[in-house]
Amino acid sequence: MNLPLEYIEYMQKLLGSDYSAYIDSLNDNSYHGLRVNRLKISADQFNEIAPFDLDKIPYIDNGFTYSGNNNPAKDAYYHAGLYYLQEPSAMLPANRLLIEEGDRVLDLCAAPGGKAKELAVKIGIKVILYANDISASRAMALLKNLELSGAKNIYVTAETPENLSKKLPLFFNKILCDVPCSGEGMFRKDPSLIKSWVEKGPLYYRDIQRSIVSSAYEMLAHGGLLMYSTCTFSKIEDEENITWFLEKYRDMKLIKIAGYEGFTEGYDGLSECVRVFPHKMMGEGHFLALMKKDEGGLNIAKSELTESKIIKKISKDKKETIEYMLPPYKDNGYRNNIRYLRTGLMLNYSESYAMSLKKDDFDNNLFLSHDDVRIIKYLKGETIFLEGNEYLKKGLGLVFVDDYPLGFVKSDGSTKLKNLYNKGWRMK
Repeated sequence: MNLPLEYIEYMQKLLGSDYSAYIDSLNDNSYHGLRVNRLKISADQFNEIAPFDLDKIPYIDNGFTYSGNNNPAKDAYYHAGLYYLQEPSAMLPANRLLIEEGDRVLDLCAAPGGKAKELAVKIGIKVILYANDISASRAMALLKNLELSGAKNIYVTAETPENLSKKLPLFFNKILCDVPCSGEGMFRKDPSLIKSWVEKGPLYYRDIQRSIVSSAYEMLAHGGLLMYSTCTFSKIEDEENITWFLEKYRDMKLIKIAGYEGFTEGYDGLSECVRVFPHKMMGEGHFLALMKKDEGGLNIAKSELTESKIIKKISKDKKETIEYMLPPYKDNGYRNNIRYLRTGLMLNYSESYAMSLKKDDFDNNLFLSHDDVRIIKYLKGETIFLEGNEYLKKGLGLVFVDDYPLGFVKSDGSTKLKNLYNKGWRMK
């Protein structure tokens, strides 16, 4: 790996006697990780049915590594939303941000959606999640990943952090800021990032990061928690940003993050912060800082349960009225002047609706085993046929892999089923 001299000199100074171990770790293979979606299945249950060998990630309760010889993204369980593929240390920010019932949660820089998915499903449907990305195209990928999870109480937005903060001040109990960064911690996994580092470097990102986390502060409710994370080793983007933030916002304080023996404390006296180094533990480089806003004698804002509200929108081609079910809370966060890609759960027998269902929620079901060849045909959009004693009533039917929904078909009462699987989701 051809590391820039400036980077080498910085890491030598940062790590001291540990530098050689770090350089040696860059010659090791990066880890392939997956995180189990507990909204659908427990980690132990998935470990029992997984069609490939898994090893537990010791610091993530629902995380595993798998061999690079496997391709879990081509497996039916992936398309059923049972897990998400994510590098192990990247699982930490969402894992270490405590989510409680009634919380209003924001992932401010959410694409492609791995961290947002974990935030959405940590306690099921009992939270509201806003998942935002400034790029509408990246937010579309984020939306698909959230739909795969089966999460219902979600909003996907494509706003600048500054605009969002004006529309939802003091609204969120928990905010994750996994900010764009120079990516030093990912050099082993993706050496192409070195070129970007040479062109831009840590100083390019610092002011962007400070602007983002300042907007997050404006949206954080009193008593709320803010998780700041990067995948870089640069103190400019890590400890120096946190020191700047705490000096600017005196009602914020660092709090301890749930530990692990491989963690390294933050530098410059910020011992509550966590650094992950690839030569010390399983995973790539990461930095985490968890902060709390003072309650200020005010009640912490929480969402109270109420009736679900259905809103209707006309599709872009103006051929269909689409219904959305907003999160069932008194103040569910919906504001008309926000740029949404998704508002709550899309109904109309969509893929997102299918993924939110369980086997007892629908009464016209086709259960296929994981090894049934029709599963792959269905995921590729091909016509499938009923076999043996299988039966579906006329109309819409829901296809399952084992007990987990994949999507809809249409039956005319014969053995031939019309495949309604979303074209944009089909397996290639």
